[in-house]
Amino acid sequence: MLLAVRRRFGARGTAALLVLIAFALTRALAVAATHLGAATMSPRKHQDWSTFIPGGLRPEQPPPFLLPLQRWDADFYLALAESGYPPPDPARPVYHLGFFPLYPLAIRAMAAAVGNFFWAAFAISNLCANQHKTAAILGRRYSFGTEISDLLSGKII
Repeated sequence: MLLAVRRRFGARGTAALLVLIAFALTRALAVAATHLGAATMSPRKHQDWSTFIPGGLRPEQPPPFLLPLQRWDADFYLALAESGYPPPDPARPVYHLGFFPLYPLAIRAMAAAVGNFFWAAFAISNLCANQHKTAAILGRRYSFGTEISDLLSGKII
């Protein structure tokens, strides 16, 4: 079967397809492990992690599938994607300033197409990770012209 795929798509196409399959499988395992971890949390911890506070950083309650993935900096990125950087407030530190705007802008653009900030962030993260893996495997050039495969094989030190 792999030989038939190689004949149809060529060497680079086959490599890209294998990377895509491996990426999808590893993402599925990671999401499954995250859901398993969330399912085995203590009831108190589960309540702490799933509590939605209106007016907080989260723009809304995440979809149930994405709830275990909504942790740590995700709230800041989603708040930036939805409403941008907050105005300065001398009474409280503005932690949002620690986050660069490209990812929230990409989420905002994708949310316009998808209709949900959470699914947009999930899609952007996975698309970028897949592109990175594909580029690394296929040996795309960096801006300075060095092949990744040359770096990995030790030809360039």
